[in-house]
Amino acid sequence: MNRNSKLLRAIVDRATYFRLPVCQRRQIVFACRVRSSRAAVLPVCHSACVNLASLFFARQASADRKVSGEMEQSKFKDHLIVPDILEEAPQEICDVKFSASVHAMLGNELRPEDVKEPPSVKWPAEKGAFYTLVIADLDTQNPEKNEGEVQWQQYVVMNIPENNISRGKVLSEYIGAGPLPGTGLHRYAVVVYKQKGQLQPKEPFYSKADGDRKFSLSEFEKKYSLGKPIAANFYQAKYDEAVKELYLENEEMKDKQENQAKVPGLPSV
Repeated sequence: MNRNSKLLRAIVDRATYFRLPVCQRRQIVFACRVRSSRAAVLPVCHSACVNLASLFFARQASADRKVSGEMEQSKFKDHLIVPDILEEAPQEICDVKFSASVHAMLGNELRPEDVKEPPSVKWPAEKGAFYTLVIADLDTQNPEKNEGEVQWQQYVVMNIPENNISRGKVLSEYIGAGPLPGTGLHRYAVVVYKQKGQLQPKEPFYSKADGDRKFSLSEFEKKYSLGKPIAANFYQAKYDEAVKELYLENEEMKDKQENQAKVPGLPSV
């Protein structure tokens, strides 16, 4: 069978098409698209050719997404988030944006100065569904030991309608990354759970001034029957001078709250 005959048969035989070398598949696609003199060599139905070409590109895109997804999920294993913190990596990677130029990207290092304010977090949300968002420091004990029993709440919001975090119930006000000096890089996980419905949280409220935010993410999941996270992302940060400023600001806020609490009838901050 000569070269042109192979190409002709490929257009009407899907199995043959996908057995051809990539270079010959490209020739088919090129012939369909540009309608050049080369296309005249292939006296076949133009629509059939286009359909097969479209099918090829759809399959190729699907394969590329699968490889990309596997690479993304492997990042959670590379940084020991799976299986120490999460049983398995979620299927979706949530978009975590602190500013136009600062994003969490599966373990990239960010400066505490750049994550002082709560991020915009987006995930594939179902209409009418409610979600819980948790941002946690996974290395609050000792990063070198990689102990997964205790984490530190950076931000916890429950009963989020779809993607609208501002309408959710804040259980822990956001505080930026604050790793202690000499503790190296800390992993900060951003985890999203789909709720079975609206929940009645029984957690204490943590303001920015509250110092002890230790909790267990796995126990939190079980307590509210959250199941496995539907999306996640993470970044890393280490101590710098911005952390010292963060602690000073929190101490000042704590002192202010304590002083106001001593004055009857005066609302707290």
